[in-house]
Amino acid sequence: MIVIGLVAILIIIRLDVVTLDNALGSSVTSRERILYNAKLVFSKHPWCGAGTDSIAYYIGHSTHNIYIQVLCEYGIIGAILFIFTILYGQLLMINKVYKLSESGIEHESDMGALYLMIFIGSFILINGFTENTLFTYQFFTIHVISSSSIQT
Repeated sequence: MIVIGLVAILIIIRLDVVTLDNALGSSVTSRERILYNAKLVFSKHPWCGAGTDSIAYYIGHSTHNIYIQVLCEYGIIGAILFIFTILYGQLLMINKVYKLSESGIEHESDMGALYLMIFIGSFILINGFTENTLFTYQFFTIHVISSSSIQT
């Protein structure tokens, strides 16, 4: 075990700094470049955005962040509406779980479906900081169907 550790240390010491940066930092560097370019797009169209799928046109890639992408494509107005809509749907689902629990009419299938919808919405909101999960059709379809099935 000690020999393996010493060999690993020798290999790391022998690595060129540029090679190490290329091996480990390529993802970080490319994300920095993407965010810099997204900032440029946003600065040109801050209020109404540059339009749907404009980030892919201008940058050639998604921003790896749904909030920044929505801000660039739909502007400040669209981002506020987007976040309000997502959070409002989450609050409706949580409220429905609370009402079903209070009334005592809860059915296991209803509660399970609601917990699943809350999980999917939370996953999209949290994972949205590092990926564009909502913009993949698999998650978007599930989110729209689950959100539309909420009855207050």
